[in-house]
Amino acid sequence: MKIAFLGVGNMAQPIIQGIINRGVLEPENVVLFDVDTEKMNSFAESVGAAAADSAESAVKAADILMLAVKPQIMQNLLTELSAVLEEKKPSIISIAAGKTTEFIQSCLNYEAKIARIFPNLNAKVSESISAFCGNKNADADFLSVVEKIALSFGKAIALDEEYFPVFGVLAGCAPAYTFLYIKSLCDAAKEAGLPEDLAYKTAVQVVLGSAKLLSSVSESPETMIDRVCSPGGTTIEGIKSLKENSFQEIVSKAFNASLNRDKSL
Repeated sequence: MKIAFLGVGNMAQPIIQGIINRGVLEPENVVLFDVDTEKMNSFAESVGAAAADSAESAVKAADILMLAVKPQIMQNLLTELSAVLEEKKPSIISIAAGKTTEFIQSCLNYEAKIARIFPNLNAKVSESISAFCGNKNADADFLSVVEKIALSFGKAIALDEEYFPVFGVLAGCAPAYTFLYIKSLCDAAKEAGLPEDLAYKTAVQVVLGSAKLLSSVSESPETMIDRVCSPGGTTIEGIKSLKENSFQEIVSKAFNASLNRDKSL
């Protein structure tokens, strides 16, 4: 079995590394194509994969085609490749946001096994939480391969496609929200007199440790908040301020702004 990647960007690279490092496929069974040939060749050499000289030649080599391109160009790309796709008839996996399996099928001239994986940036450290689904043609064997791919760079859950937009915002956008929260903590600590490097290291470790703690216990976030907040203490005053300044509403507005953008893609 060979898999060909169309697109070797920031999201595709950790997926490729996961597939190879976890032994899902041997490097010689992974084919890459990207319009940025310098980046493609350098990355292909670093992981031992093959670099194709065109998108068409990548498709010709593929049993499974991984669409790792921007959603805005997917339709034109599949249209341009329609002849070779119809000839080769590869199974399709897409990691693009906002493009359903039904949409992908509508761009093809053959009935394809189509799956989607929604990873996030944390795949870079094998800590992604990824959802996957398949269309009506996707059989158990194909979905087993899809799951193995998703598990190669983190955790994976099978999810009905109707939930992908909301899941995508939660899993895909929340890392950036978290980075902004960490930056805000750093900035506040720095303004209060803590050296910048110490503020950064502390804020990152606090968020990392808090997430690990929450994942290791059965208590709800609300219960854990209460555990940290002593009556009349410093933490409870900060929590009061966050609530008074509509912290949860601000997060909700950001979430819905991202969700609305996903719907427009």
